[in-house]
Amino acid sequence: MEQLNFLKKVTNLSIDTGNINFIKYYMIDHVTTNPSIIFQIINSFSYKNLLDNAILYARKKSIFLTQRINYAINKFLVNLIYKILNIISGTISIEIDARFSFNIDLCIQKAQELINMCKEYDIDKSRILIKIISTWEGIKAAEELQRDGINCNLTLILSFIQARACAEAGVYLVSPFVGRINDWYDNNKNKNYHSNYDYGVHLVKKISRFYKSYNYTTAIMGASIRSLDQIVSLVECDYLTVSPNVLSRLNNISFIQSPIINKHNYSNRNKLSYISEREFKIKCSKNLIIMNKLYEGINKFTSDQINIEYFLASKLY
Repeated sequence: MEQLNFLKKVTNLSIDTGNINFIKYYMIDHVTTNPSIIFQIINSFSYKNLLDNAILYARKKSIFLTQRINYAINKFLVNLIYKILNIISGTISIEIDARFSFNIDLCIQKAQELINMCKEYDIDKSRILIKIISTWEGIKAAEELQRDGINCNLTLILSFIQARACAEAGVYLVSPFVGRINDWYDNNKNKNYHSNYDYGVHLVKKISRFYKSYNYTTAIMGASIRSLDQIVSLVECDYLTVSPNVLSRLNNISFIQSPIINKHNYSNRNKLSYISEREFKIKCSKNLIIMNKLYEGINKFTSDQINIEYFLASKLY
């Protein structure tokens, strides 16, 4: 566990799971989840009491199935948040429905629903990061939520333009998907991209330099980590979220203790003019990774969200 303890000292380490056993075993301060993770655990025997409680709650709250499903999802998430926060000392990231990624009002509504429900159970909102997909609408929703003191984790960051817009919106944290970015380049080697070059790591470093150059306070969480080399390269990132599978292989590497990402204080520079919605969307439409991987990610999370709803519907008739 030496390498794990080293990581805990040099970065804010997060475990990407909802599995209570893994969280207890690794004793990492922060947890990240997504709809795919929730779908994996919701029917597990280990979470039966959380599910049964959510089903009972939903039945009492409404007689209509669609409303019951919504109540049950929120209650299960709150139960899970409460259980995990009693184990860890840090924060948990919970993702809202990916189907709302292009609707500012619905993103805000769903985030506020969850936060308000957490308040009813005396869960401190400062320990919850609302994960929202980094579309223009998602970023604008996060901007409003941040003004209300609700911290947001903007996910599926695949390009610099998304990260810049997030910083300008005052978002608490961004999650560049290091592994998915590199996957895309690996699958498109015929387009004369460099081999043996980690484009995901390169993007994180570029974002980090930009944030520090212009004194943005938005934190960076390296996400979708695939390899031990990526951990070594990003060891001094603000946050790293790593799956249990990758954590289990940590003993196979040695860390370079010299700074990888420059953490010096930069002289103050004037902020750039804000990106407009038009500029953002034009640049995204010309970015092949966004056009491929962003919508692939939205579709995957949406599919898992629908699967959760079907599962709950079967319990709520």
